[in-house]
Amino acid sequence: MLSAIILSIIFIIALIFLLSLIFPSFLIAPWVPCKKKDLERINRLAALRPGQVFCELGCGDGRVSRYIAKNNPESQIIGIELSVPIFLWAKLIGLFSGLNNMKIKYGNALKYDISNINVVYTFALIQTINGKLKKKFRKELKKGAKVLSYAFNIKEWKGKTSVDKPDSKALPIFIYEL
Repeated sequence: MLSAIILSIIFIIALIFLLSLIFPSFLIAPWVPCKKKDLERINRLAALRPGQVFCELGCGDGRVSRYIAKNNPESQIIGIELSVPIFLWAKLIGLFSGLNNMKIKYGNALKYDISNINVVYTFALIQTINGKLKKKFRKELKKGAKVLSYAFNIKEWKGKTSVDKPDSKALPIFIYEL
């Protein structure tokens, strides 16, 4: 009897863990980290100045946020993640990184207020970036803000647009300015 209860508890915990990995995939994207070789390119395209705020929507393990924070100590870096296990992993890595200018926050990136953000970075699925995120960017971002989209473009963007794709094997990074 006791072993059945313990097995049931373990099953429930495992189910909750799996659901917390799957559910966020339907909001923005499943967790797929960007290529490490693209971190420098993302940092260069962000072109952060001292005092500016960078936000990674759906930060996964916080790889991009950590790189940006390390290379821009005078800027404020925020990573938002909804998947509990991945958030906890990113938070743990962040604690050991010693970066005082970076915060990893748990939450739904679609509900996070981005009105004070200078540069937004996301690796969202094409239907998400062209649906909910595009509307959010237009509604909340201030004039002069920049959006970096890894791999997927925003269709019919009203404002300055460019693409960084250094060679045929590189994934494109789309740059949008308001």
